[in-house]
Amino acid sequence: MGASDFVAGEFYTYDDVGPGQTDYGMRRFTIAHDQRQILPLLRQARRLNPKLKVIATPWSPPAWMKTNKSLVGGGSHRPRPRGNGGRSRIYAYTA
Repeated sequence: MGASDFVAGEFYTYDDVGPGQTDYGMRRFTIAHDQRQILPLLRQARRLNPKLKVIATPWSPPAWMKTNKSLVGGGSHRPRPRGNGGRSRIYAYTA
């Protein structure tokens, strides 16, 4: 999961790594980018309207998970190695 087409600035995901690297264990997963701007705006919106419903939708997986190794231009999920324990860290957003 990461930025949509509507993000101001560069595209990002919650587990970006350098070219040629992978992170199936999700050790580099972080929502730090969203903590600077997106989460404060969401909190402000909820203060203004406590009944506000927020829907999070997946956009693009990290480039290292895609066959084209890019956040843009299509591509599909690369197969994961067997026995991997990597899991989504969406619970980081509930804090």
